[in-house]
Amino acid sequence: MQGFNMGRYHPPDPDATPSSRRRGSSKALQTPTVRFEMPFAIWCSSCSQPTLIGQGVRFNARKKRVGAYFSTPVYRFSMRHGECGGEIEIETEPAKTDYVVVAGGRRRDYGGSDEASPCPEVDKQSAFSTLERTIAHRSALAASNSRIQALAAAQDATWSDPYAHNQRLRAALRPARRLRLMQQRRDAQMAQFAPQLVLLPPSEEDARQAALVDFGAAPRRLEEEEEEQEEDEGVARQVWPDAPLAKPLFQRSARLAANSSPHASCLASAIASRTRLAHDPFVQSATARFAPVKKPRRQPPHPDAATPKTEPSSLLVQYDSD
Repeated sequence: MQGFNMGRYHPPDPDATPSSRRRGSSKALQTPTVRFEMPFAIWCSSCSQPTLIGQGVRFNARKKRVGAYFSTPVYRFSMRHGECGGEIEIETEPAKTDYVVVAGGRRRDYGGSDEASPCPEVDKQSAFSTLERTIAHRSALAASNSRIQALAAAQDATWSDPYAHNQRLRAALRPARRLRLMQQRRDAQMAQFAPQLVLLPPSEEDARQAALVDFGAAPRRLEEEEEEQEEDEGVARQVWPDAPLAKPLFQRSARLAANSSPHASCLASAIASRTRLAHDPFVQSATARFAPVKKPRRQPPHPDAATPKTEPSSLLVQYDSD
C-alpha cells in the first residue's frame, strides 16, 4: 500500500537559498543573501568624506524581487558599506540591461552621457534656432545626396563590365605568379645542388655571353653511323630501285679505302681534339665499343634443287668369290 504523498514531485522555490530549503519551510520566506559584485564604480553618500567603491568589489547583499518588466523580474540588492555602515541599494533595469543605484550612493560620472543633446537647452527653447538648424540640415542633406549620387554613378561606370576588370586584374597578377614559380624552382635547385651559393638575378649581358659559347657536338659512335648509312641506302633503293646513279660515279677501290681510312680517321680525331676552341666539361666522350659480330643466317634449301641420290655402299672386294 502506497503512503500519502508518495511518488509526487514538489519543485523547490527558485527564490529560496539552498540553506533555507535545508532548514525547512519555516525559513523559506526569509530574504536570501547572495554574493553581489559591484557592476560599476559608485560614490558612497553615507561616508563623511567622499569615498569611491570600485568596480568589482563584492558584498553580501540581500536579494529581493520588487517588480517585473513584462515577464522579466526586477531585483533589488541591499548591502552595507563596511567603512561607514551605510545602506546601499541597487536595482536591475531590464529595459536597458543595466543597474540603477536607488539609495546610499551615486554612480561615478566619467564625463560623457549618451543622452546628452547636441544642442544646449537655450537652443531647444528658441524657435528661430530650431528653424535655422532645420534649414542647415536640409542643405547638408541635399549636398550629401548629390555626392552619394555622383559616387554611385562613378561606381556603376567603373564596374559596368566585371569580366573586363577581372581580365585586367588577372593579366596583372599572372606575370608576378610566374616569376614567383620560377624563383621557387631556382631556390629548390640551389638548395639541392649548392646550398651555400647565392645566384644573382639574370641579366642581358649574361644571356649575350652564354649565347656566344659553342660547346660543339658529342662524338658519334660507330653503331650510329652504320645505322644511318644503312637507312640512307635503304631509302635510295626504295626511291630509285633501278637507277644507274644509285652508286657513286667514282667509287674508291676497296684496297685504297682500307689503307687510308684508319689514318684519315686518326688524323681527323687529332685535329678535332687539338683545334677545338670550347670544351664542355659535362659532355663525356663516348667510350670505344667494338661492333658485335653478326652471325650469318642459314639459308633454307631451294625447292627446285634436285635431291642428291644416295648410292649403296660397295663391298669390300670387287670380284666374285669362287
